[in-house]
Amino acid sequence: MVQEEEESAFSKIEALLSNKLANKGTNGSDKFEELQSLLSPAQTLLREIKRQMGGAFSGQNIILCDPSNTKEVMIALIKFALDNGKAPVLVLTAMNYKIVLGLIGDAKINEKKVSIIDTVSKGIAKVQATDRILFVDSIRNLTQMEIKVFNFIEKDPNSCFIFDSLDVMQLYHDDEVIGKFVYALTKLLHKHKRVGVYLLNRKSLLSKLNQFVDSSVELKKM
Repeated sequence: MVQEEEESAFSKIEALLSNKLANKGTNGSDKFEELQSLLSPAQTLLREIKRQMGGAFSGQNIILCDPSNTKEVMIALIKFALDNGKAPVLVLTAMNYKIVLGLIGDAKINEKKVSIIDTVSKGIAKVQATDRILFVDSIRNLTQMEIKVFNFIEKDPNSCFIFDSLDVMQLYHDDEVIGKFVYALTKLLHKHKRVGVYLLNRKSLLSKLNQFVDSSVELKKM
């Protein structure tokens, strides 16, 4: 399945480059935009994530990536989730909801299909929760974060969870606390058959958390 998708993507790129779609009513501008999309970092990362995860968006997974690619990886994961009929919930510890909504808009993703748990904004600005955007008082409040995760588990049977950074948590918690938190989350999500994806930039933390997840993916810098 993954190999077929890769071959399809490469065939499409070749077709666009050789102008084979010229007779299908696609103008030059549209072809250029489509080619840009196929060659974008997010699409390239999406193909690599699918390959390393065996094409399945399931289980509990750590994604080790370069910090310069974190935003593209998040967009790739949102698309992966939506392609699999899931309702992605982004748990933000490094970015706030405004930045992420901008990224989603730039990627032409329908923001109504994405929900957010923001641990950043409430401590620095006045915010108002909505049905799709919930706020945690502080990244220090791991219990509250877990409660918000559970709220979305109860709300949507198709919910899945993407954490933008486990590294930032090291600024507020020691590794033992982070380990216990990840263990509790993976156990909770396993119990309710929800997918969890945790982004990580530092390999030193990977060895301590690998025992709690089903798979780990290592991505090269794009």
